[in-house]
Amino acid sequence: IGVGLSYLWSVLVLALLTSAGFLAAPSLAFLGGSLAGRGWSDAWALAVYLGLAAVALALLVKPLDALALGDEVARSLGFSPTLARAAAVAAAALLVGPSTWAVGTVPLLGLACAQAARRMWGHGHAALTPGAAALGAILMLAADAVARSLLPGTELPLGTVTALVGLPVLVSVAWGAAWRRAY
Repeated sequence: IGVGLSYLWSVLVLALLTSAGFLAAPSLAFLGGSLAGRGWSDAWALAVYLGLAAVALALLVKPLDALALGDEVARSLGFSPTLARAAAVAAAALLVGPSTWAVGTVPLLGLACAQAARRMWGHGHAALTPGAAALGAILMLAADAVARSLLPGTELPLGTVTALVGLPVLVSVAWGAAWRRAY
């Protein structure tokens, strides 16, 4: 229900912005996601934050793996579940904030890449986290290429392309969870 309401409100906001014409172009680019107009200076600025987040995530590999086994197991291994969760949220914010600044909102990219990485490399965060990041970068560049070339003379928002990939993944994950609960 939450995802559906989110998309409903997004469509209404996009309709309002579209009616504003050229004045809303920067907002539309942000809401739909775009690599247009981004250069090496943006990439270097983003690399600083991503480097800091990579260090933080490397330090969190063992606590997150322990936390995946449950709070009691994490405590018995000497990790504080509360501290591990807080550090993971801070590292995620360090990743998501600057990335969103750079390209705007790109729906379902993280979900699709995380699920694919989990299937490819398992549940251990030492391989899962960098694998998901690499898949995200590859899918982002592929989506940008498709968005720029699908309709000649028009660049689709990245979010449109990633939603076409991510929505089936979301449905698959939800279906799988419902199937496991039922049986």
